[in-house]
Amino acid sequence: MKRLLFLAMLLTVFIDVKAQNKSQSSASKNKTNIDKPISVKKGVDFPGGMTAFYKFLGKNIKFPDPEIDVQGKVIISFVIENDGRLTNFKIIRSLGPKYDAEVIRVMKLSPRWKPAVENGKPIKSDYTVPINFTISE
Repeated sequence: MKRLLFLAMLLTVFIDVKAQNKSQSSASKNKTNIDKPISVKKGVDFPGGMTAFYKFLGKNIKFPDPEIDVQGKVIISFVIENDGRLTNFKIIRSLGPKYDAEVIRVMKLSPRWKPAVENGKPIKSDYTVPINFTISE
């Protein structure tokens, strides 16, 4: 199964590269190809991946009002600086002031993330994540 998944991913990359080469060759035939540096961008990542991020949230988030049966989603946006620090927290979707404050509190506890990389250099980027508050019995 792993081999099949690997072959499928490899085939997808090959087709993507093949398509890029075809478009580049047609541009060079028309002599409209302008030499531009290739920008390769790698996205942000929590140390250990998103599974580790959700484990981190599950370990640290506390229900602000456990007696009140409020469930829902808080969506938070923040900036991942080029050194991996999280800054500029903004609540995009609120569940109430106590829930918003709890999400921001926990996000401030987060370890540094792996920043996005463009042209081999770390860059600042925006990131948005939903955080669910659910009561499980």
